[in-house]
This record gives sequence, structure tokens and C-alpha cells, in this order.
Amino acid sequence: MTDIQNNLPPADAPLIEAAHRLERGERFALVTVIRTEGSTPRKVGARMLVDINGAIFGTVGGAAVERIAMERAQAALHSGQVQRLELDLNDLEHMQTGMVCGGRMELLIEPFGGGPRLLLFGAGHVAQPTARLAREVGFEVVIHDNRPEWATAERFPNCQIRIGEWSELTENIVTTADDFIAIMTYCHDEDYAVLSRVLRKQFFYLGVIGSPRKAVEIRRRLGEDGFSQVEIDRMTCPIGLDIGSHTPAEIAVSIVGQLVMTRRKWEKRGMKNER
Repeated sequence: MTDIQNNLPPADAPLIEAAHRLERGERFALVTVIRTEGSTPRKVGARMLVDINGAIFGTVGGAAVERIAMERAQAALHSGQVQRLELDLNDLEHMQTGMVCGGRMELLIEPFGGGPRLLLFGAGHVAQPTARLAREVGFEVVIHDNRPEWATAERFPNCQIRIGEWSELTENIVTTADDFIAIMTYCHDEDYAVLSRVLRKQFFYLGVIGSPRKAVEIRRRLGEDGFSQVEIDRMTCPIGLDIGSHTPAEIAVSIVGQLVMTRRKWEKRGMKNER
């Protein structure tokens, strides 16, 4: 089998793309050919980037090689574990690749971007301990607010910070089916404005701070604004576990406790995909 070089990006293009995505806080896996024997579609050093949605940049060989690599890359993103994958390209009995090129390949699959991402809208008194606790239990935290004096690196160390008008922040945000979203701005109307713009985006969990009475009102407004019951049911409100919390720190504990509980379902889904 000949090396597939036509119409490919430069050899270092996946690495450059990976650097850009790390700067943007995106999660992805980098697949690298680290060993070959005999006839193979790509040689040592070929790379492919696989994002959380399964889209690819670059190639490690196409056909079954690429399909299997993509599946394992997605599993690695969920498990967070680096993997090695050996592929038999002389698979006459169709036990793995079904290919008959005559060679063998070994791939290294490296996940980048850490654990699941928490997109936190609001930089107030509850958001601060919520972000800190979420970071401590393994979430990547991205703070969104329209008040630069509140959304600061001093108040939210080791968090990404996005500042702008709510319409700009919500319309331009790119989410994935693995994201966790928590909405806790400084007023009910702003909470609803953010919610109504992100509810139809991708996410694994979306929670809105508030009382049971506020939750009823939000659901009523969503229905009047044309959201279906299926869409409304994607939202969790009130956010957090019912532990009788009152102070910002206690509320943060209840929220992060619910995030951890929900993350277990996210992890189980990843383990199922890996199998």
C-alpha cells in the first residue's frame, strides 16, 4: 500500500492546530504513529487530531485505521488515559482492521484538555467558591461575566475568564456534548437571558441557580418563548443538592456535589464508549 500524501496538511500542521486549541481551552486527543512494520498507509511521525465531537484534523491512514483510532481517541478523552494501539494490517481473518496491506502500525493516543469543562456564567459571591471547589475536584473552569471588576484572575485563580456582554458571550460560545454549564448571574433576568441562549446548545449538564418558585417561573417563560418540554427538561433548576445550604460556601458545596454526581454518569458513558 502506498503512502497517502496527496492533499494532506504539512506534517507539523496537527501540532500547530493542537497548540491553538490548547490556547482556546478545547479538549482533544492527538494520535501519533510511533512504529510501523511492512506496508502501511502512513509512516512514523504522522499525526491526527480528534476533537471531542469526533471531527479530525490530519490523518494516520484512513479507512479502518482511522475509524479505530477515532474511536479509541474518543475513549481516551473520556478516561483521560494515554493509550497505545497496535493495528494489524494483514488481517486476513477480519479480526480487527479487515485490511490486507501486509504491515503493522502502533499508535500513541494522548488526551489533552484535562477533565470536563465547567462553563460558569456569573462571577459573584456564589460563583467564587463554586469555581474553587470545581477546580479542586478536577473541572476546568471558564468564567463568563460582563463585569471586569468581578471576573478577575485574583478572584478566580487558574480559571479562564471571558468578559463581554451576555449576548456576545452566549452567541459566540462553542460548546460540546461533554460540557457542564452553571448559570448564576447577579439577577433573574440575566440568568434567563443566558439560559434562553444556551439551552439549545450542546451540553451534558446545565444548572440554573434559584428557588423552587424561580424554577417554576423560568419553565413558564421558556414555554411561552417557544421552547419544547423536551428542551426545558434538559435544564436543572434549582441547581445543587438539597443539603439545606444558605451561605455562598454552602451553596457552592451543594452545586459541586451535584456536578460530581453528574460527572459519574459522564465517566460511565465514556467507559461504555471505550468498550
